[in-house]
Amino acid sequence: MRSIVAATALLAGCVVQHSSGYPPYDGDDDGYYPPPTSGCVQDSDCGGNVCARTHQCLPAEVVRAVHVIWTVDGQPASATTCTAAPDLGVEFLDETGYHWGYAPVPCMEGRFNIDKFPTSFVTVRLGPHDRDTGWDQTAIDSATGNATFDLSLAP
Repeated sequence: MRSIVAATALLAGCVVQHSSGYPPYDGDDDGYYPPPTSGCVQDSDCGGNVCARTHQCLPAEVVRAVHVIWTVDGQPASATTCTAAPDLGVEFLDETGYHWGYAPVPCMEGRFNIDKFPTSFVTVRLGPHDRDTGWDQTAIDSATGNATFDLSLAP
C-alpha cells in the first residue's frame, strides 16, 4: 500500500481525485478498486447518459475512447526495451489543468486504452511512475483519440 501512495504522489504532482486508489478503473463497468465514494460506477447510474471513467455522468457526445501508444527509443515496447522503467504512469490533463491518472501501467504493453473518457481531457503525460524525470507530454488527437510517444527511459 505504501508503494501505491508513493507512486500516486509521484504520478500526480498534485492531488488527483481518487488518487489513493490507482487505478480507479479495472476494466469492467462494475469493477472499480476501491469503489468511488461519489459519482457513477456504471452507465445505468446515469439516467440515459454515459458513466465516464472519471465517475461523471456525461452525454455520450462528450466522451470518447483514448489510446496511449508508445515505443521506446524507436523500438517496440517489450520486456527488453522497458528494463529501465518496467512500470509507467499515465496522466491525463484537461483544459483547466485538472489531472486524472493511472499507475502502474506495464511498459512492455506499449499501449493503454481507456474507453468513455471525457473529451475535455486534451493532453497526456507518460513516464516512469517511480520518478519525476523522464516524462513526456503530447496532445490527444481529436479525430482518433490517439496519443503517441517514443519514450527514452534511460535511468
